[in-house]
Amino acid sequence: MSRVTGWILVGLLLVTGLAGCASARSAGPGHVAAPTSGVVDLATRSGDWPRTEALLQNAVNRLDERCLRAAGFAVPSAPAVRLPAPGDEEAAIGLAQRRTIGYGIATPAPASAPPASETYTNTLSALGRNRYGTAQFGSAAPRTSVTLIRPATVEVASGGCVGDARRALAGDLRTWARLTYIPDQLDTRLSAQAMTDPRYLRALADWRTCLRGRGFSYTSPEAAQAALRTAYPNSGATAAFKRHEIAVAVADGTCARTAHLPTVLLTVRRSLVSRLPSDELSLLRSLNAERRAALARATTDPGTKG
Repeated sequence: MSRVTGWILVGLLLVTGLAGCASARSAGPGHVAAPTSGVVDLATRSGDWPRTEALLQNAVNRLDERCLRAAGFAVPSAPAVRLPAPGDEEAAIGLAQRRTIGYGIATPAPASAPPASETYTNTLSALGRNRYGTAQFGSAAPRTSVTLIRPATVEVASGGCVGDARRALAGDLRTWARLTYIPDQLDTRLSAQAMTDPRYLRALADWRTCLRGRGFSYTSPEAAQAALRTAYPNSGATAAFKRHEIAVAVADGTCARTAHLPTVLLTVRRSLVSRLPSDELSLLRSLNAERRAALARATTDPGTKG
């Protein structure tokens, strides 16, 4: 997905029942302590979370590579993970990209290179690939079901080097899965709530006013993209469509910057964390402590460093 297709970071892996059914509510004054910045970062995948999450992902990759090399595979090192910072409004809007390909409808962004591990396994014989798969994921590639915020569950690989790396970093596989998927689960819900918050709706009204001044009338950035995606199959990638797409995308991005839509949305998302149910706030505090322990392992184990 192009980074200009929306302001919300969405999950990239399928989780059963991800949306859940819990609704945000205040725990009441004096009942639950206000969430710390670390808890807010975790629930919204913002603040310091992108930096520390990249550190954890890189550590898992290094542990996995060390395990595979011990099994006799000369795997190349994966490139360092770098995650976008939601607080970087200019990067979130991506005007330079909009000026080139619009929303990426008629002219998709260039495909990324295949993972180094995929390139490496393509050099192996059929027998070598089978051995590699067994080393990486275990015999019969076992999977474990982990409960997240009910009713959501996720199936995760639990065997071989992958399972060993996850357990070594997080302490156990269940903790790794919950640290990986519960922030996605909560942030998806908080993002949806934020988009109906009066503070964001005021910024959206400013965006609409700005957009009308540039000759376009849409109710939201999402509506602008949806209209173009609906029109595209009939028009195709004509020069006229591309010009129109770029014009709309640039106007949308310029007005988003004027109204500070990404910043307002992030501010609202972070403020909504304190309104989560008390049991979910307690869960976040527990997960944040487990995450700090994983980060300590990632920074002290030589095997986690490239």
